Amino acid sequence: MRSTGIKKHYSRITIYCILYMGSLFFTTTTIAQNSSTNEIEEMARQLANPLSSVTNIPFQNNFDFNIGPYSGFRYNLNVQPIFSFKLTENWNVLSRTIIPLIDQTNVVAENSSQFGLGDALQSLFLTPSKIETKLIWGLGPAISIPTATEDVLGSHTWGVGPTAILLFKDKHFTTGALLNTIWSFAGSGKNNTTLIQPFFTYISPNTPGRSYSIISENTQNWTGSSFSGDIAIVMNQIIKLKKQLIQLGLGPKVFYGNNNLNPVWGIRFNVALIYPKKPKG
Repeated sequence: MRSTGIKKHYSRITIYCILYMGSLFFTTTTIAQNSSTNEIEEMARQLANPLSSVTNIPFQNNFDFNIGPYSGFRYNLNVQPIFSFKLTENWNVLSRTIIPLIDQTNVVAENSSQFGLGDALQSLFLTPSKIETKLIWGLGPAISIPTATEDVLGSHTWGVGPTAILLFKDKHFTTGALLNTIWSFAGSGKNNTTLIQPFFTYISPNTPGRSYSIISENTQNWTGSSFSGDIAIVMNQIIKLKKQLIQLGLGPKVFYGNNNLNPVWGIRFNVALIYPKKPKG
């Protein structure tokens, strides 16, 4: 009975959140029309490039369903501040941080629930500041930080390894992939994983600020010999509320792999606060 009550509770919360997010997404798209069309279009192109110098703070909300043998539910909020700074005249360094906040029930055991932080990931990318071709790259280190507040939400270990982004950018689309490999070097646990994240974004020529993205996240856990992956199809829209530019994104996810704690399906809702660089002078 308790398990049924928990599922109903989370189902109601999830339905309300999805309805609210959907209405917010589709009713606010018209606000973008009140902004400068050129500003909105240019910002959509820059945000499609993960190595762009535009400072933004994405809040990635993931609602994942039917996890594991107990048909669990997980809400995962990834706070991902992204900013860059000029290293030299020819080189920039881009910082990308991922801080996960997790609320889950019936995932690791029946009638169980956990809430707290997961392990944080800090990545730094060295990338050319002057791009004269459509091919763009970034290379640097990635550090896994054991910030989890509950045992099952983290790996209990520090990890480090290389990370890279390679992408091809045109006027209306961006395609490429992110790669990182993490090896444990301190702590009581192990975290030896490889992530491959291909992505494709099409920027609509008809609706200012509108884009469509396909993102796949594929993780090989070398310690547990398990593979988990998902693919998300997201529609994005940039709006302007007073002076604040915001990108909203909403779409479904499906999962695959041999990890027995993989969800069956999910929904992703993104909110990104955008801070364009002010022109000098």
